Amino acid sequence: MMISKSVLSALFAFSLTASGDILEYQFNPQATAGWKMPETVSVVNIDGEETLRFDVKQGTRNSDVVIIPFDLKPFYGKELLFSCETKSEHLTAPKNIWLGGKFMLHFISDKQQFWPQARQLWGNYDWSLTVFRAKIPVGSTGGELIVGVQESTGVFYIRNIKVQEFDITTVFPKANLPENFKCRYTDRVKKQSPLRGAMSPAGYRKGDLEELAKWNANLLRRQIIRGWGDNEINKDPVEYLQWIDSTIVQLRQQLDDAEKLGIALIIDLHTPPGGKTIYGDMAIYHDPQYLECFQESWRRIATACKGHPALWGYDIVNEPMQTVITGKTYMDVYAETAEIIRSIDPETPIIIGANEASIASAFRYFIPLDMENIIYQVHMYTPGSYTHQYIGFDFVNDKNINLKPYPGRFDGEDFDAGLLRKYLQPVRDFQLKYGARIYCGEFAAVRWAPGAEQYMEDLIKIFEEYGWDWSYHVFREWNGMSVEHSEDPTVMEPVAKDTGRKKMLLRYFKRNKPFRFSGEKSNHFLP
Repeated sequence: MMISKSVLSALFAFSLTASGDILEYQFNPQATAGWKMPETVSVVNIDGEETLRFDVKQGTRNSDVVIIPFDLKPFYGKELLFSCETKSEHLTAPKNIWLGGKFMLHFISDKQQFWPQARQLWGNYDWSLTVFRAKIPVGSTGGELIVGVQESTGVFYIRNIKVQEFDITTVFPKANLPENFKCRYTDRVKKQSPLRGAMSPAGYRKGDLEELAKWNANLLRRQIIRGWGDNEINKDPVEYLQWIDSTIVQLRQQLDDAEKLGIALIIDLHTPPGGKTIYGDMAIYHDPQYLECFQESWRRIATACKGHPALWGYDIVNEPMQTVITGKTYMDVYAETAEIIRSIDPETPIIIGANEASIASAFRYFIPLDMENIIYQVHMYTPGSYTHQYIGFDFVNDKNINLKPYPGRFDGEDFDAGLLRKYLQPVRDFQLKYGARIYCGEFAAVRWAPGAEQYMEDLIKIFEEYGWDWSYHVFREWNGMSVEHSEDPTVMEPVAKDTGRKKMLLRYFKRNKPFRFSGEKSNHFLP
């Protein structure tokens, strides 16, 4: 989505609310004296503003970046918003979404490298707001801001680089609810004991549900997903709805099979139409054509699946992300979409995740919907520097891998069960304040992370204490977090002997009873 200069000014004034001073970068010779700036990069004047211009020609080189020293110490423990305006002319699509046009911070914390950045900057687009956020752990070193082009060819412009302290809780409207508001649930939800299970594979294969039933799991979060990480595949609304229709056929068969096995299904729309904007937000919050397609998808899903005895909930969208407000907020979209679903299906639980990919801290400004049977979702991968360590690395040939264990020190903090509880406290506060039913839809650590079994069990103990539903990530989808694969990252096949992580899950699954629908099957369920 392209944003005009006047709208950009409004965004900086109202939607990117920050505290403290704004650090602005100039491109004159005095300001750039300490930068690593190749001779091939030029400073040009466009519309009266200093602009860095990168022109990477095919056949000469495929990278050209400016490296700007960034002093981290003043920002220890703070979250920062990095913003700029970028423009691209025929910049070729690279092999990975983090390549192409470059606007990135690099630093080191606890001997690990971090590269928070804007992504998917390529193609042809006019001046657009480009942002990313980064929290700076205490003790971080080696800070540098990197801008330019990496492994791509074409012309890239960048200007108005700014850095400021950021508090996302000030971006969204405050709750406007009756005093002492409490969430409302029918007996169908109130009488259902906590459900325990797994995140599903990308599709449906015979035998998967049967295996989960042997484990005594009674919940499957069934992801409707395609093109994860590919921002172009879901851009055509007509074709997207055709894909939804074909998926519904598979969903109905899976629901029938789940009913026989006593497993509840949550339908999770994992990849919404439109993908993400250039500043990382979901397009459905900013582009009406994608919002219309998204809501039509839910009309079709709810019409086809309502009343099925194995259906537990509609998970409206996976890991919502919105930093910039140009129209509707993510809560506006939730409310509108929930009303559409309720006009078709008056009782099946609707599940909504907190902003910022359903992170626990986003519950600080999460607002309950004033509707019955709304369940509130959190995902838990904190600290990500532990749970996602060394994803994508070559474990056979890379000699610099240093796996770090849990409990242990990450991002300047000593992580153990107590600190995990502290990070989940905003969710617990929300639960107690509003009487909300809480669901942890995803949690795990990569299988090669030392202590992954304990990390997962420490979280499950908290979920059990608080009475939350939960599903671990992930069953028979990605081997990096599979409990059927060993801790050896070089072994790509499941192992015959149960891993410690799987044994631990089985102990908690023993608490389950087969899921049984507590109401009456709808006469409108499509045969």
